[in-house]
Amino acid sequence: MAPGEKPTVLIVDDDEARSRSLSAELEVHGFRARILDDDYAALEACRGLDPDLVVINGSLPRRKGMDLCGAVRRETHQLTPCLMIVPEDKDIIEDAINSGAHDLLVLPERCTAWAQRLRCIVQSQHRTSQAAPDVEVVEPSSVDSLARSGFASRRQFLQQVATGLDRVRDTRQHVAVMFMDVDRFKQVNESLGHAVGDTLLESLAERFRSGLTWPEGVEGHFVHFGGDEFAFLLTPLPHVQDAAKVGRQILEMMKEPFEIDSHEIYASVSIGISIYPVDHLDAESLLKSAETAMYHAKEQGRSNLQFYSRSMNSMAFERLTLETSLRKALEREELAVYYQPKVEVLTERIVGMEALIRWNHPDLGIISPNQFIPIAEETGLIEPIGEWVLETACRQCLAWEKSGLPRIQMAVNLSVEQMIKPGLAQKLSRIIRRTGLTPNRVELELTESMLMRNVDDGVRILQDLKRLGIRLAVDDFGTGYSSLTYLKRFPIDTLKIDRTFMRDIMVDPDDRSITTAILLMAHSLRLEVVAEGVESQEQLKFLRERNCDLAQGYLFSPPVPTQEATDLLAGRTALANC
Repeated sequence: MAPGEKPTVLIVDDDEARSRSLSAELEVHGFRARILDDDYAALEACRGLDPDLVVINGSLPRRKGMDLCGAVRRETHQLTPCLMIVPEDKDIIEDAINSGAHDLLVLPERCTAWAQRLRCIVQSQHRTSQAAPDVEVVEPSSVDSLARSGFASRRQFLQQVATGLDRVRDTRQHVAVMFMDVDRFKQVNESLGHAVGDTLLESLAERFRSGLTWPEGVEGHFVHFGGDEFAFLLTPLPHVQDAAKVGRQILEMMKEPFEIDSHEIYASVSIGISIYPVDHLDAESLLKSAETAMYHAKEQGRSNLQFYSRSMNSMAFERLTLETSLRKALEREELAVYYQPKVEVLTERIVGMEALIRWNHPDLGIISPNQFIPIAEETGLIEPIGEWVLETACRQCLAWEKSGLPRIQMAVNLSVEQMIKPGLAQKLSRIIRRTGLTPNRVELELTESMLMRNVDDGVRILQDLKRLGIRLAVDDFGTGYSSLTYLKRFPIDTLKIDRTFMRDIMVDPDDRSITTAILLMAHSLRLEVVAEGVESQEQLKFLRERNCDLAQGYLFSPPVPTQEATDLLAGRTALANC
């Protein structure tokens, strides 16, 4: 697809009203749609249009839609995703999966939701590099050495900033300094090797060099300090918001994957911005503040940009304090495992527990995992903490069984840092064997985004884990993008529907349709389904009517300490909805 060209969707459907409705929605979402009601013409259209996606009615009367899906896949050498429109029928869904459908559009889900999903698929699947128009990038005088060595010194960049400040000192214009860091770059080096990491940085720099456009009248400079750190200088800058436009342009450029040594790598960056004369008047302070803002961007969830504010200095100090305390939290026994029940939807019987970590700081009280887990991940502390949670939860599960309580499944979350470490299966095997718990009583939960980061490596790692005899679950399902094609490759046992779908399921028809589709799809693949975030009897009734297996949420119980979890299992305390 050429730069600026709209992605093409070929719709093969004999329902004229539905086709036109979907076509209109796709146009709104930036697609070009072509409608065909003649399935025989679809293959010829594939040759002429080279569509980015093909949507097929699975119930086409002449040549079955299922057969057409396979033919289109063969015609395009398996490169063009085919999506099948199917009713809520388990047998038809199984046929669609077996036909090679990339994903399903389950009726009566609305065309609005379909269009949004198709856009997500194009963003995830489209691999054609988009050549940006030639842009003259004015870089520092050190750029020749940068081209040879890949690095420029901090001192050289500060000289460029100082020159930029001198140029605008007596004007009403600004200078912007941006500091950028590649998110989770350490994981790339550890999982794929330093050679791949170096090539990724070179490819990233080349993408900036050939694709970045600067605001009119602004000179843009960028340098690579070394490691995964880059700095940008924008001068003279008439409007502060122009710096944000460049930052957002960078974030947008990172959405396309990098193809390196047969690896498909999705990388994201965090960007901090400081502005002269708003924040500081000298080059060194501006660069330091941009770096501070970059760390704040990481704390906000990565893959975003943040402007510097003076309050960040106190925030940085608080973060350092937390990091120092967290390093000692395990040995001081400040960490605790809480347990949240998993309940069988039909019987409302507890059949499992999810182990969740909590930190009771001696001075700050209970600290949310949202605050300290990112710190643990960045510092490498997540590995010993994760292993401690697994061992503690397994020992507790066995203790409950030995005391005569019902046998249950114990679910434990696995972080991406643990997943990419070599020898994961052997390490987990030793921990489980040490506790004495049967491996098939343990279920590891991995997020959808973790698995999609590198599908081939994910399949290999999960196969190693399955050989231990443990169960595997995909957590937060539906928040990222996993096609049926990929989902079938993972040796998983359970899908957990993300709580965001439960939140509005009684008022949002799209959430109801998507949840129904996930349930049908998962059961067709013989997967168990857990719905998270269940908080009302109406939600539970909805899930029961659609044969959802398990539910988890505050309707039954929040995460509770060990003794309260024991009382729930023993029946001494009733579930909240009883």
